[in-house]
Amino acid sequence: EVFPLYPDCPEDISIGRAKDGSMVFYAVPSPWYPNGVGYPELSGAFNSVADVTINEVFPLAAYGDPTPDWIELKNNTDHEVSLSGWYLSDTLSNLKRWKFPETIIPPGGYTTVYAGTEAVDVPAATASFSIAASGEKIFLSNPNGCRVDSLDLGSVRAGNSVGRTEDAERARVFYVVPTFGEPNTSETYVGYAPKPVFSETALLHKAPFTLTIRCSNPDAAIYFSTDGSEPTEQSTRYTGPITIDSNVVVRAASYSNGRLPSDIETHTYLFNVNHELPIFCLSTDPSNLSGEDSVQANKNLFNDSWERAACIE
Repeated sequence: EVFPLYPDCPEDISIGRAKDGSMVFYAVPSPWYPNGVGYPELSGAFNSVADVTINEVFPLAAYGDPTPDWIELKNNTDHEVSLSGWYLSDTLSNLKRWKFPETIIPPGGYTTVYAGTEAVDVPAATASFSIAASGEKIFLSNPNGCRVDSLDLGSVRAGNSVGRTEDAERARVFYVVPTFGEPNTSETYVGYAPKPVFSETALLHKAPFTLTIRCSNPDAAIYFSTDGSEPTEQSTRYTGPITIDSNVVVRAASYSNGRLPSDIETHTYLFNVNHELPIFCLSTDPSNLSGEDSVQANKNLFNDSWERAACIE
């Protein structure tokens, strides 16, 4: 028998035989088990929505926020769905990594599972794996161990979440305001702006030089600071080469429509410095060093919990 395969078939779509022998596409591959609902056209399988899908994932809380990692699932049907015996995993090689206890999702409703390799003090189910904010894929499988849904997270900044839009496209997007156990209605972003690239990265210099900053997205706007503060859209906008002729720290970030700001690129430049020991530079917002809530303020001198973001080179 000759079984024709579809060229460039999308991920998580399988091809098989319908009962009448015709070739159809399946949105839920089912190796070693009877085939499910088939679609005569690839678009039908590709655009189909499983009864239960991964709706939103929160992989890393911002500093000071004790919220554990969590995974939110959505029931896309008009009836209750039991997840008893279903599985969550963060690895394709072991789709049965964590098994659901008896869990019922109401029609059109949500359920949320915490995730972590350490004990989590929450009154809810906790999957036995943590989620990498640097980027990985989360898998949802039925009791047969067949993949029902998956979500490729990409790299997610602390405090942000990644999920799917509520419209028909169900595109992967990023959220600044996570919506635990609720519809994804907060403002969405397709990703992060590319990080700026500096033409000069060396710390020590003996003569002035010209610094250029570029971004792989030509439409992105670059903003920079020279006082250690985190650059925002209220900072100086980069419009051309900068002359560097004295000790300075330059921090830059790019901004692009529909995307969250890039990570901040930081470089310190020192002139005519004689040294015998290694040099390291610490850059932070000036208000963290002096002011009423700085590290030098009397109320913070012996406060072990006082911490602020900084960049070390």
